[in-house]
Amino acid sequence: MTMDEYKVYKISIAYDGKAFSGFQSQALKDIITIQDILEEKLKLIFAEPISIRVAGRTDAGVHALEQVISFRSKVERKDEVLLYALNSLLPNTIKVLQVRHMSDNFHARFSAKSRQYEYLIKDDSKIDPFFRDRILFVKTKLDLELMAQGAAYLIGSHDFASFGSQVPKGDPTIRRMEKIDIFRQSCSGPGPFANLGELIVLQIKANAFLRRMVRMICSTLIKVGSGELKPIDVKNILEKTDPCFCPPPSDPGGLYLKSIDYAQD
Repeated sequence: MTMDEYKVYKISIAYDGKAFSGFQSQALKDIITIQDILEEKLKLIFAEPISIRVAGRTDAGVHALEQVISFRSKVERKDEVLLYALNSLLPNTIKVLQVRHMSDNFHARFSAKSRQYEYLIKDDSKIDPFFRDRILFVKTKLDLELMAQGAAYLIGSHDFASFGSQVPKGDPTIRRMEKIDIFRQSCSGPGPFANLGELIVLQIKANAFLRRMVRMICSTLIKVGSGELKPIDVKNILEKTDPCFCPPPSDPGGLYLKSIDYAQD
């Protein structure tokens, strides 16, 4: 069968990551991942094994406002039918946002131009039981101006080996950081939302990320904001190209994969 006989599907999904051991399938038994759930349901719909590709493999506990997967199948399913069927079968912790047929050369990972993450941080506050898996709580009041000064050293193309965890030997560690924005935003509403007050939002966008890279950058900038590190220390850590010099990654609670950008979409 030629590749032309296969249909290429692009699916955008959102998920609550706290119930899963990350996105990627694992060899260990009794480990539930988002990939496992998706491929299981797609196999039921297409009556054949489906192997999916993903734009970015999120860690355990990390959420997605928009994640993108793609796959090929010789079976034809209309976009709206596949969207309805998947949402009917998936648990309520995973939701399909959009289904689209794509050209033969589309690949969720390799066609992606950039990825954007968002960290929600509450500083100078005790952990709120209602949002402990939704917001990163830190005890110290953070100086956002100092954090922005430190973040500026990361903009552009650099070797981000210092901010990568368990990167396989020989894998490239050069990444292009497009932006890091840090600001405060009011958040209030009924019930527990009334107690949230002001949140720090850290938005980070790059062409691609190393494993735990966002969480390691966040933990470093938090130490800058708290005064434990100076902004210039971010540059020094970056230039070491060794994760031993970087603070441990921040907890996944509060981290969201926000969007995936494609050059032609």
